[in-house]
Amino acid sequence: MNAVTEKTKATILNNDTGEIRKEVIEPLTNYNMFVVDQRFNQNSSVTFVNANTTRNGDFRDANVAAVLFDLNTKSNTYNLYGDFKYSSINTIEDYDGFKTEIGFEKTSGKYRYGFSGKYLSENYDVNDLGINFYSNYHNAYGHASYRIVNPTKIFNTFRVNEYINFEVDNTSKKLQTGAFGTEIRATTLGNDSLELLFELTPVKTFDFYEPREYGRYVFLPEKMITILNFTSNDNNPFTLIIQPTFTKYNESGRNNYGFYLGPKYRFNDKFSLAFAFEYTKMINDRGWVAFDDTEIVFAERNREILQNDLTGKYSLNNKMTINLTARYYWSYSKNHEFFTLQNSGYLTPNTSYAQNKDRNFNSWNFDLSYSWWFAPGSEISVLYRNYGLQRSDIVEKRVSKNLDNIFKSDLTNVLSVSIRYFIDYNSVKNKF
Repeated sequence: MNAVTEKTKATILNNDTGEIRKEVIEPLTNYNMFVVDQRFNQNSSVTFVNANTTRNGDFRDANVAAVLFDLNTKSNTYNLYGDFKYSSINTIEDYDGFKTEIGFEKTSGKYRYGFSGKYLSENYDVNDLGINFYSNYHNAYGHASYRIVNPTKIFNTFRVNEYINFEVDNTSKKLQTGAFGTEIRATTLGNDSLELLFELTPVKTFDFYEPREYGRYVFLPEKMITILNFTSNDNNPFTLIIQPTFTKYNESGRNNYGFYLGPKYRFNDKFSLAFAFEYTKMINDRGWVAFDDTEIVFAERNREILQNDLTGKYSLNNKMTINLTARYYWSYSKNHEFFTLQNSGYLTPNTSYAQNKDRNFNSWNFDLSYSWWFAPGSEISVLYRNYGLQRSDIVEKRVSKNLDNIFKSDLTNVLSVSIRYFIDYNSVKNKF
């Protein structure tokens, strides 16, 4: 598979001088994905993958090669899997990295188990034609589960899974994940789904990303996470998802609460509407707020996050649809104490820092689109988009006032039309 994107320029305004200039932010770029897969014994495979990104001029280039294997016994009772991936980046300073993983699982029967391990080097990078958020750690994971293989008088499916997960930073050798968990999942005879997750981190861990400076880390206390989920039978016209969450930290007064509610109604085979309400409250949360000279400043703060999503779909026929997506997001962070991050990863009170780092953020997105698949693989799409952002260092806790502020801000309106046409070479070649 191969794709080419054209050069993209941005118009940049200097607010101080009024100067306007154009800069190339993405040059002419070629993306290539090459895959060779060999299957054998009907249920096993060995795969080679190469992903290449080549940019014109002095911009960054990247290549990632990978070998993967997935081996199963003839009866599909046991599975051995793994991979080795190597990334090579050509930029101002070239660097290479790798990731490797191996795992073994029992994959049939009432009682199942598995264990795996992986290692990611410091410079492993697949983000030109892929995505990877974390690197420079090694991991060990194991699980054991029980499930019913036939429906009972109460459940269509039922499964209990116990797991253990540890991750260690390669450089500092400090623990960044150390969790034990229990998952219970069941489906009733009416096809309603129930789920319970309980996860315990009984040891001190460290966060290597929140300090926002390479090589630094911050202490995280022990914690307990509980998640409940109910999802009604989605074969019915009306469906409902309810999910409360709770996280308790081994730190005075530090807790997280969350609640998700997602009703959906299918009026007929053509028209459906879905709404999602998600609310999170963090009490005495701790996180980065600023760099102050050579110091990293953290704050203890209360946070609330509210998100509402409305989605709709109307099918005019089997080739034409009208889609609606509306999203409102609000969050705030109210700081009440500042700290300085020490090299040990622990926080000490900072009574001299007095800047206002409170945050109040609103965003609004509204998309209304029409799609017409006029030929196989070919589409005409018309999109109207209305969106806006509003930021402030004054916390406003009234939702009605936040809504008023976002709609009084500079909203942006976009109307776009796109056409994609798929040309079948086998049909075209016969005409010449």
